[in-house]
Amino acid sequence: MSNHVLEGKNAAITIDLHEEDDPYDIAYCHEWLQNAGVPATFFIPTMLLKQTRFKQVIASLNNWEHELGTHSHCHDADEIEALKSNDIKKLKFLTVSKYCFEDFFGFSPKSFRSPAWCQLGSSALNELAWLDYAVDSSSTPQRMGIFSSYPRENPFIFTRRIPYLINETILEIPTSTFIFPFASPSFQTFRFWGSMIFLVFFLVESKLNSNVVINVQFHPGDFSPNGLDYPKPRIKLQDFLPKTPGGIKAKFWIRERNRKKISRITHSLINNLTSARFNTLYQLYNKIVDKIPGEYITQPVY
Repeated sequence: MSNHVLEGKNAAITIDLHEEDDPYDIAYCHEWLQNAGVPATFFIPTMLLKQTRFKQVIASLNNWEHELGTHSHCHDADEIEALKSNDIKKLKFLTVSKYCFEDFFGFSPKSFRSPAWCQLGSSALNELAWLDYAVDSSSTPQRMGIFSSYPRENPFIFTRRIPYLINETILEIPTSTFIFPFASPSFQTFRFWGSMIFLVFFLVESKLNSNVVINVQFHPGDFSPNGLDYPKPRIKLQDFLPKTPGGIKAKFWIRERNRKKISRITHSLINNLTSARFNTLYQLYNKIVDKIPGEYITQPVY
């Protein structure tokens, strides 16, 4: 097998939707990406498909080149614990999620991301394979658990930084990470110049190894400069203590809350990625899997 499965720089923009999102922000995000000619993979908690306020705007995401995947069903702590466990009986929501998606869109999802980037147990991976998923993007390689929602867990410290087959049929395409995920919470913490420096790290990494995918995560609200700024949390001493779930809540104190500044960070990051090819995750799957000989089907993609 060739050492170079991918050629040149490859990037993937991924957008995680949540119940607290404003439908206006989802529409703005979709329009901005479409105008920029950037296809993205949207991860949708499928219970949103049953909520009237989201139906029209989420349906509109299927009118362009975006990929639509699932972000669990309810995106709650119970589902996170079930995904991490090896109890198949607790995973029925994955089937419910897929059926909700199919009923709404008329086709099956191919990509999955766990809530809070939690680790998937073997039962969850087997269930996703049985449900005919092709891609998982839950891994955050070398992420330090202390900064996550589950500060006592470090499941991804030694995981690979390039796409690899996590079982016989599912390709893991990691979210770009080094200590912190290359993602919305980090951008709001590092502000503009810190985020630009963070981007340089991944651009250099992808230049040194063409198999690295720059897989960036955003939220819909990161794109629009309009709307009220995010409120400041009340400062409490107990916020310095790591809690599960939730992590060290003091991290929320230092995040950027100005919508115009957040949107500037988002737009600049994507504009500075234009030297890379933008792919949806399933497009990357098709590029990569076709180059893996049969005898390597359960081996990592080097």
